[in-house]
Amino acid sequence: MTGVDGQVLHAELVFGDGVIMVGHVSSSPRWGSPKALGKGTQFLCVFVDDLEAHYARAKAEGAVIVTEPETSYGQRRYRALDLEGHEWCFAVEAL
Repeated sequence: MTGVDGQVLHAELVFGDGVIMVGHVSSSPRWGSPKALGKGTQFLCVFVDDLEAHYARAKAEGAVIVTEPETSYGQRRYRALDLEGHEWCFAVEAL
């Protein structure tokens, strides 16, 4: 969905049976990026097939790593920041 100026205000990403809905931060005056607001605005955890390979690629590409891979609560996971400062968690089920 686009606004009157053509900017994307809402989008849906489909992967397999899942749908992720996203919105542009300017679509609401109460939202903003962590860089602009100085605090986190969301938390998202994405399950990947090979955590160690995912982590290695993210680190090699210059991702800001918040936590190194760790195992707890039945998951192996790490956390990283995107370019706007949003924190993402990437995980696999621990064996």
